[in-house]
Amino acid sequence: MINTRRNIIFLADEAHRSQYGLDEKLDRGTGEWKAGMARHMRASLPNATFIGFTGTPIDFKEKSTIGVFGDYIDIYDMTQAVDDGATVPIYYENRTAKLKLNDETLKKIDEEYSRLAGDATEAVIEKSKADLSGLEALVGSKERIEMLAEDIIAHYEDRQYVLTGKAMIVCMTRRIAIKLYMELLRKRPEWKKKVKVVLTSSNQDPEEWHSLIGNKAYRDGLAIEFKDKSSDFKIAIVVDMWLTGFDVPSMSTMYIDKPMKGHTLMQAIARVNRVYPDKEAGLIVDYIGMAAELKLALNQYTQRDRNKVPDLQAAYGVCMAKLEVMRDYFYGFNYSEFFGDSDVNRLKTIADGVEFALAFEEDEKKSFIVEATALSQAETLCRSMLDDHEKKEIEFFKCVKAGLCKIAGNGKVTANEVNARILKLLEQAIEQDGVVNIFEQAGKKNPEISILSEEYMDQVRKMKHKNIAAEMLRNLLNDNIKVFARTGVVKAQLFSEKMQGVLKRYNNRMITSAEVIEELLNLSKEMTDAYKAGDEKGLSVEELAFYDALVADPEVLRNMKEPVLVEMAHELTELIRRSRTVDWDKKQSARAYMRTQVKHLLRKYKYPPEQAKSAIDTVIKQAELMSANLVA
Repeated sequence: MINTRRNIIFLADEAHRSQYGLDEKLDRGTGEWKAGMARHMRASLPNATFIGFTGTPIDFKEKSTIGVFGDYIDIYDMTQAVDDGATVPIYYENRTAKLKLNDETLKKIDEEYSRLAGDATEAVIEKSKADLSGLEALVGSKERIEMLAEDIIAHYEDRQYVLTGKAMIVCMTRRIAIKLYMELLRKRPEWKKKVKVVLTSSNQDPEEWHSLIGNKAYRDGLAIEFKDKSSDFKIAIVVDMWLTGFDVPSMSTMYIDKPMKGHTLMQAIARVNRVYPDKEAGLIVDYIGMAAELKLALNQYTQRDRNKVPDLQAAYGVCMAKLEVMRDYFYGFNYSEFFGDSDVNRLKTIADGVEFALAFEEDEKKSFIVEATALSQAETLCRSMLDDHEKKEIEFFKCVKAGLCKIAGNGKVTANEVNARILKLLEQAIEQDGVVNIFEQAGKKNPEISILSEEYMDQVRKMKHKNIAAEMLRNLLNDNIKVFARTGVVKAQLFSEKMQGVLKRYNNRMITSAEVIEELLNLSKEMTDAYKAGDEKGLSVEELAFYDALVADPEVLRNMKEPVLVEMAHELTELIRRSRTVDWDKKQSARAYMRTQVKHLLRKYKYPPEQAKSAIDTVIKQAELMSANLVA
């Protein structure tokens, strides 16, 4: 006994594992009564409160979590975790039918035994037949392993097309795991770095297994590598390892070819419910026929979690419903050439589809993107149930959504949707119009005014897809207004107001796509001219921004001579360069000092005239902007 106090609380984590066997057991060899840690703790702290934590409480004849710890204090189940966003849902797919041995295969096995009869004793053959009749022998038969490997490859590659993520294959025995690994590499030699077995070693292992299994240090290294989302190691083949307490958020698929039940099954499937970008749900693929065991396991837990691992048929229903919504959006638009043999026509159909979607009202565009996203999410779950035509049709709408989001900037495109294939299709489709690299120019991280050349503007005018051209030009001009905003208050505000005016009339359908393009092109020419205006006056970009601030009020030019204003622009720029400090944006004293210096300089030149007092505010704003953007 350690302490008899009643205010002691004992907490046991993973309480389903080691808190049973409270009764003493007799060692018949020594006659000694023996008990485990759980009994010793209760004897040491007889009045303590014992509380257990577990995600999978068990209730077997000899082991019961509730029997040891009492009734539940609080339940945080799968349903609540999904609702809170702590985990993603888990879906179930049964593919046992894919692997059933047909009568022809069974007949071949019998024929093989007949041939063996001449070379082996009857006892050896009978024992072999008895072994073959066992579950392990059936699961690990050569024909079944070949079918399993082929189906996993097809399923994995198809799923990776829509959801990049890691996968785990759970095998019944170590021998089956090794055989499956070898078969996967035979069919996909290039998967040498992608797939690996994670098994404990044994002294009885064949020599050829040693290099595959390795030692503990090797397995520890595999664990680190598998958790690294950027590593080449994508598929882990296991038997018991990594099925509990091993979290890899990017793992989205578990292929189960091993009988499991109860808390062991629940712990295993929870490996795929971790939250990860673009991962809408985890997927359990059943090759052993465990649907009944899964239902029983769920029934051991809360009422709310029963049937919380839905069959893929539910996702398929959602997918078909969302596909019908997409068809409604594109009613009257013929995209049949997308399914044809001509790559050129397919690319043109994508571009036409983006053009068609850009004509939607703003609310309609947003709704289309939401529905297209839902379609894409459903596809990641039930892709294996879709036929080729459905897959291609969904791909068309994904291409349109990607193009709409990229060009119009009306939504977020997920990493899996904007993959190399879709972007390449879109870029090539736009190139058919003669505008090279539209995405690079419409979405430049460092926009340049120099892009707005006469040659570029002429390319935009010639584009067949006017809606695409208008949106691309709008994005480009917006980026270049940001360039002005970094150095010039006056021009940035001027061009922003003009831009908003044009777009307002365009969105209200007061002007056509062709007309808005012309107006935006005129604005782009005005921007280019404004950017080069300082050359004639001998002013840098920063100095020109000050000049614009000084003459923002027309009264200034009527009352002051231009050479004086040019000189002031030079001096103001130099003043800001000298007074600009590293902590300008942090210290109010530094800001106040800079403002005082600017006012002194303006008074020196007797600026502004009496009738333009408000102009000084514009100059001060420009000084603050320039000071914030200049490099010390």
